[in-house]
Amino acid sequence: MEGLKEGDVKKRQLKGLNTLSAHQIRPWEILLSQFKTSFGYLLIIASLISFLLGEALDGLIIIAFVLINALLGFFQEYRAEVSLGKLRKLISWTTNVKRDGEMKTINDEDVVEGDILLLKAGDLIPAEVRFIDGNDIQVDESILTGESVPVVKTSEPLTQTPSEIAEAHNTGFSGTLLSSGETTAIVIAIGNNTELGRIAKLTLETETQSGFSKRIEELSKAIIWVMAGTILFVLALHLLFKGAGLNIGELAVFSIALAVGVIPEALPLVITISLSTGALRLAHKKVVPKRLSAIEDLGSIDILCTDKTGTITENKLTVSEVFSNDKKRVLKLALLGSILPKGGDTPTDSFDTAIWKAHEEKEKEEALNTNKIAELPFDPVRRRNSVIIKGDGRMTLIVRGAYEEISELCLNKDFSNSNEVISFVKTAGHNGKRTIAVASKNINDDALDIKNEERNLTFEGIISFSDPLKHSAKNAILEAEKLGIQIRILTGDAPEVAANIGREIGLIKDGEEIITGKDYDLLSEGEKTKFLDKIIIFARVSPEQKFDIIKRLKEKHTVGFLGEGFNDAPAVKEAHVGLVVDNASDVTKDAADIILLSKSLETIINGVKEGRTTFTNTIKYIRTTLTSNFGNFIALAFSSLFIPFLPMLPIQILLVNLLTDFPMIAVSTDTVSGENLKKPKKYAVKSIIALALLLGLVSTFFDFTTFFYFLRFGSASLQTLWFTESVLTELALLFSIRTSHFFLKGSKPSSWIVILTVVTFISAIFIPFSSMGRAIFGFKQPEVSQMATVFMLVALYFVITETVKLIYYKVKGDE
Repeated sequence: MEGLKEGDVKKRQLKGLNTLSAHQIRPWEILLSQFKTSFGYLLIIASLISFLLGEALDGLIIIAFVLINALLGFFQEYRAEVSLGKLRKLISWTTNVKRDGEMKTINDEDVVEGDILLLKAGDLIPAEVRFIDGNDIQVDESILTGESVPVVKTSEPLTQTPSEIAEAHNTGFSGTLLSSGETTAIVIAIGNNTELGRIAKLTLETETQSGFSKRIEELSKAIIWVMAGTILFVLALHLLFKGAGLNIGELAVFSIALAVGVIPEALPLVITISLSTGALRLAHKKVVPKRLSAIEDLGSIDILCTDKTGTITENKLTVSEVFSNDKKRVLKLALLGSILPKGGDTPTDSFDTAIWKAHEEKEKEEALNTNKIAELPFDPVRRRNSVIIKGDGRMTLIVRGAYEEISELCLNKDFSNSNEVISFVKTAGHNGKRTIAVASKNINDDALDIKNEERNLTFEGIISFSDPLKHSAKNAILEAEKLGIQIRILTGDAPEVAANIGREIGLIKDGEEIITGKDYDLLSEGEKTKFLDKIIIFARVSPEQKFDIIKRLKEKHTVGFLGEGFNDAPAVKEAHVGLVVDNASDVTKDAADIILLSKSLETIINGVKEGRTTFTNTIKYIRTTLTSNFGNFIALAFSSLFIPFLPMLPIQILLVNLLTDFPMIAVSTDTVSGENLKKPKKYAVKSIIALALLLGLVSTFFDFTTFFYFLRFGSASLQTLWFTESVLTELALLFSIRTSHFFLKGSKPSSWIVILTVVTFISAIFIPFSSMGRAIFGFKQPEVSQMATVFMLVALYFVITETVKLIYYKVKGDE
């Protein structure tokens, strides 16, 4: 075969190169995405309102919060994208192609349909190819199917159209690895027309919104409704009770200030600081988030879908058992029967590698120095390989392969067909283990026709192989159960192998909890949804089936998916949290939210804990600030109906928010008790609002008490003391609401919370006594007895808040 002419190549390249379509993420897109949230829009509106009220300082502070949050998020996400880009540039693959009758080495992207490729062991297959010739062709398709054992290929035509990748015995798929043999192949598809391209297209077409974004949007909408209701309600009441003598301009300013006061403006900054801190801690635990919000999403998952290979198992075959009267001899013969690559000194075949590792260095050296007279590589039709070796003055034929084939070639049927041997083979198969039978015979010096000598053999024994569990797998499964996470295995491997792994780690007990991709497709739409909660292991599943399973699970659960091969990319992108390992395909990395530097369940569990820590601290802030804001809003709104002046000036309301934001921001650094990590976390917006309103009413009661008690001292004194009481009660609320238990039984607060609380406490007392407080904010210096009364009210407020909180959680029964 001469191969294509260069002129033909150029014409075909005009139709497109051997590359995949991919969306290039630009820096400005990452930056803009930081602002495109409901809360971002809400804060921008709040800052504009502050400027309209003449409160430039507060407006600038809100804008600062927005910008800091955006820049921190941009920095983290852009750095992740740049790192991935650098990794891609370091990799440049080439392949050997025959054109114009000459061998040439070209870049993979220049391959075209019709090219003749010459592939050898260790080569990545650059496009979809049909094998033309070659011996011992074995391809590692784990990136496609998850199966750890290389697939034996043939150049013979297929008798029927394959229904799945595992049945395409004469086809090499783009991105897979030729692990054994040498072959000539013709390119039948490139770029987007390959299996890889089809998966990439499905990935690009998949649009998802993170669970974190959805929950923040829900909260933002609820706050917007409260704001709108605030303004309308206050205006309506004033019009109803005060009528014509109402100062509309002043009331509008006051109402808008109240509405802005309800907004937890530091929320994005609290979340970003918390997530950034979490990202740094996770980096030390070999978890790298591409987007910050993925950390919190990870803490919310209640189902984790993963392949077994490399995550639960080591992805390395090892010798499990040897059944023989002379186990050492069987292992030695199996080693001598290994096919060594030309110029190499160690096997590339996964079975031969396992046998190799089962021997001492001295035995390996002897095997390397053994004189091999002839060898016949493994043939998928014959299902065996044969080697003739010479040593100790004689020649020996060693035959290894499938038990059914080898036993038929042996003379000692009493052993090869014994009940013990048959039982060993069946048990190994049931447990998902692979087996190789070994036979031998001595031959004459002139007998070099291997095929002719493959008869009247002596059956030596059987070796079983397994892909062992990772040492951390069982503990990680138990830890996942403690955290309320269900594990699902989605693999391209055989059902027997997957089921055995499931039994070993305690995921399944019987065969009813496993289903194959073929059987899954036979189910009706209703049956698929119904059985998803019962099925634990999905074997021999295609990329489309993985995608469909994830999509259906998302209807009821928060789903994480750990993928690696490019076949996993659509499912990775569809999941609420897509996780990949650092050596995953580029397509899958692009689709992922989190990259793992260590592929194990243990690493993911650490990430989940960090996500739940972040969530817990975010909820602390939301509950505290909304409770305080709602309480102040209700009290100020209603009290304004009974007096001819504003109970607190707009600038004083905004100062309350500013001062209390500092310890609130420190909530992102707070410690979290172990019980907060025990179950998946959800943003229950109704529950958050309900508790905020309930405790807000307690706050309102004490605000009214403050109002009616200090009203007799005049407007300036009332506004000053109400300001101090509002700040101090919010500080007290923070230490109460940070745990659902009695406050002394909660985890120890972080040092930053303590420091900033003290600073805010001193500021709230000092500012009314200062000339700046009187000149700028309109305060009046309070008397000592008045401050003592404020302290008593705050202490009583803390006691009542603690009591209501404990009763609420006892009745509600959740954190």
